[in-house]
Amino acid sequence: MTHIPAMIFLFAFSQPDSLENQLLSLYPQAFREDATTLSIATANGDTVAFRNRYDSPDGLRSTLYSLMDYLPAENLWTVKTLGYEWIGWQVVDGVTGSTTATIGPPVPSPDGTRLLCMNEDIHAGYTPNGIQVWRIEPDRSLFLEFEDTSVPWGPRNGQWLNDTTIGFTKLTYDYDTYDYISSRGKLMLIDSLWMPPDPENWDW
Repeated sequence: MTHIPAMIFLFAFSQPDSLENQLLSLYPQAFREDATTLSIATANGDTVAFRNRYDSPDGLRSTLYSLMDYLPAENLWTVKTLGYEWIGWQVVDGVTGSTTATIGPPVPSPDGTRLLCMNEDIHAGYTPNGIQVWRIEPDRSLFLEFEDTSVPWGPRNGQWLNDTTIGFTKLTYDYDTYDYISSRGKLMLIDSLWMPPDPENWDW
């Protein structure tokens, strides 16, 4: 098996991203001071900076940052962190500058009070696999209401069905047939707790 050197792998992903370029042109609060530094100016007058780190000679500990999304209604930015064989996500508050690491990119609820984050990595296992629900507090901090990273399936295609119901696809892998198998999953906010409507099927 041929392994791609880490520095070559990271260089390929460090080239200008069309999505980031589009966001930077639409929202001047975010900008690049240079090719290695992504900056976000907050409403409070501060600037949050993400500086790429290049590790020599092998690049195994290099870290690259790119802007992936902006939620105007919530004034939240999504920054992707790329390393060698792993990806991380950070949500940056456009008012306070507070940064929160999440399992995946945030999807706001219809009423804008919560964020759904999920990541599927059941095959390689390089990143956390599971679901998070964050509540946006009155002071704009994020409170982790729900998290499950122990499930044997990987979540995909998450969406808010309403303010208190989340639908998604549960993906499993059959190592005997080498096929992916999918089924529907759901989370509901019941008596201030997030839970599946069918707890007996949550792990399947």
